[in-house]
Amino acid sequence: MALGFLDSYRQQPYLVYALAPLAALAAWHVGRAPRWIWAAVGLVLALEAGSSVRLLLQDRRATQYEPVIAYMRLHNPERLPMVGSSELGFGLGFDGALRDDFRLGYCSGRQPEWIIASPGYRDGWRQIERFEPEAERYVTDLLRNRYQTVYEGTIYTIYRRISDGLMRPAK
Repeated sequence: MALGFLDSYRQQPYLVYALAPLAALAAWHVGRAPRWIWAAVGLVLALEAGSSVRLLLQDRRATQYEPVIAYMRLHNPERLPMVGSSELGFGLGFDGALRDDFRLGYCSGRQPEWIIASPGYRDGWRQIERFEPEAERYVTDLLRNRYQTVYEGTIYTIYRRISDGLMRPAK
């Protein structure tokens, strides 16, 4: 249950993980526990189930994931190199055009044409800011000077490498 409270993304249905220990506890304490404990357990289960239902009703796939996939299919038909989190492979394919590398080529030296930033990537960038300052400077320089934001959704942001044919708009 602690995972359900600590996870900021709330993407996993943690109720499933809590049911077995709660069932074992209930079987062991039948008749021993005061009613307020059963009320507390019921409240936790209701809150957990409610958060899972809320996530299902949001339909993040249709509102956040699918628009990114559609954008990339439309604007990258040549399958130029992309960097993005692995879940994008289900929509963009696992044929090698998409790599999962939140350091954006710092270790490999490979710079993609497209960067699809997810919350996991932004968390990774915050982590390297503290633990890998050289990699953080590299990522910051790339995003500020060599890439342009071309799509900004509620979760994903897409960057494209700046080339002669793609200029930054005047501010």
